[in-house]
Amino acid sequence: MSFELTCFNSNPNFQFKEKVFEKCDVLSHSYNFDCYQDQNKEVKLLAPYFEVKTPQDIYIKVINLKDNKEEKKLEGHKDRILTIRHFQDPTNKKNYIISADRKYNVIVWDLDDYSKKFETEIKYEGFIYSCYLIFEGKAIWAVTSSIGSNGVTKVFNVETKECKDINDSKNLNVYYLDHWYNEKAANDDEKHVIIQCAKNKVLFSNYPKNTSYHSISTDDKNPYILTGRVFKNKDKDMFVFAASYGLIQFIDLETKSMVVSYDLNSENVHLCGFVRWNDTYLLLNDCAQRRIIIFDMLDNYKIKSKVVSPDMHFEKFIEKVNHPKYGECLLSLGIDWTVKLYVNRDLVVKKEN
Repeated sequence: MSFELTCFNSNPNFQFKEKVFEKCDVLSHSYNFDCYQDQNKEVKLLAPYFEVKTPQDIYIKVINLKDNKEEKKLEGHKDRILTIRHFQDPTNKKNYIISADRKYNVIVWDLDDYSKKFETEIKYEGFIYSCYLIFEGKAIWAVTSSIGSNGVTKVFNVETKECKDINDSKNLNVYYLDHWYNEKAANDDEKHVIIQCAKNKVLFSNYPKNTSYHSISTDDKNPYILTGRVFKNKDKDMFVFAASYGLIQFIDLETKSMVVSYDLNSENVHLCGFVRWNDTYLLLNDCAQRRIIIFDMLDNYKIKSKVVSPDMHFEKFIEKVNHPKYGECLLSLGIDWTVKLYVNRDLVVKKEN
C-alpha cells in the first residue's frame, strides 16, 4: 500500500494522540481508508465521507495530515463506499487509488490530477468486498471480488476495459484480495499470483495464465478469512492470513508450506487487518479485544506482545503512516466512524526529555 516499503525503526508502542476525521464510513471489513505521499512529499489521508442524515452526499475526502484539513473531494460514487486502496506504479511512481461502492461501481483515480482513469459497474449480487491494482509494464489491471452466488473475481484492463474472470474463484465468497509477484516464475504467465481470501479457503491463482496455483482450506470454526498480507522477510516471500475468529497462518509462498500457525479462538477475538511496522515487527488488529497483536518476524513469528488501547473503539482497520509532525504513527478506524492517530510513545518520551 502507500508505505509498503517504509520500514520504521522504532518499536511499536502506541498512545492515542488525536482524532483526524470523524465521519468515515465503516460499512465494510475491507480497506476503509488509505494514505499516500504526494509529489510534494506531503502525506494525505484518503477516507470515504458518509453523513448518516444525508447519504446521497458521498465522496472520498483527501485530507492533508499536516493540519487534518480537507484538500479535495473525489466525487462520482453512487452509494456508500466500501473500499479504498492506494497503489503506486513502480515504473513511473504515479499514485492511483481504486475504490468501490455498494452500487457495484468501481473507479480507478489518478492522484496526480484527481481524474478518473477507469470506471465500471459490475453486476455482482453481493457487495464488492475488495479491490486491487496490478501493474505490468504499461498495463494496469483492476481486480475486484465479491460475496454472493455470482461473486467470481474479475480482472479488468484499465485502458481497454477488457474483463476476464478468475474461474477458480467461482462459488467462493472472497473478502480480501492480495497479489504476489513471483520473480522466480518459470515464465511470464506465472509471475503474477492473485491471492483470494474467502470463506474457509485461501486461493492462489496465476494470472494471466488463469490457473490455480495453490489453495489452503480452514476449519468450520474459522470460516471468514477477512485479511492477509504479502511481505518479504529475510529474502523470503511470505503471506500471512487471519480468519476473523482467531486462526493465523504464515505461508512461505515459494515452497507453499506453512511456517507458523496460531489459533486464538479461545480468546474471543475478531481479527481485521495486518500492518508491517518495520523489518522486525508485523502488527495485527484485534477489534474485539481493542488491541494490537505484535509478531516478531526475526524470531519465527512469535507473538511478542498484545498491546491494549482503551481509546480504540472496535477498530476495523489500521494503517501505518510517517506523519509530518509526529513521525512514525498508526492510524485506525473504529465503528465510532472516527479515524484516530496513535503516536509512538517512545518518540514522545524522547522529545519531552
